[in-house]
Amino acid sequence: YPDVDALAGAAAAHARGRLVLTYPQERPFVRAGARVANAMLRLSRSTFRVYVHPVGRIEAVAGAHGLGPATRRRHGLVWESAAFGRA
Repeated sequence: YPDVDALAGAAAAHARGRLVLTYPQERPFVRAGARVANAMLRLSRSTFRVYVHPVGRIEAVAGAHGLGPATRRRHGLVWESAAFGRA
């Protein structure tokens, strides 16, 4: 989703006690892979795009909704999950 503030913000606003998000890791090779995937998608005339958002931005949006970081785990080379909770 292109607008990380709107997406994470809507999820955080609806979270009662805990919010868990899974997203691509913010690593150079993941970003490069996203650029290649987006080039292929453009060539195939697909409107779908891949986004790798800054993790700090996701954390800031969650924090603005009263959610603090609880845990963060990497799953393999590409994916990462973060849990946020209310104080």
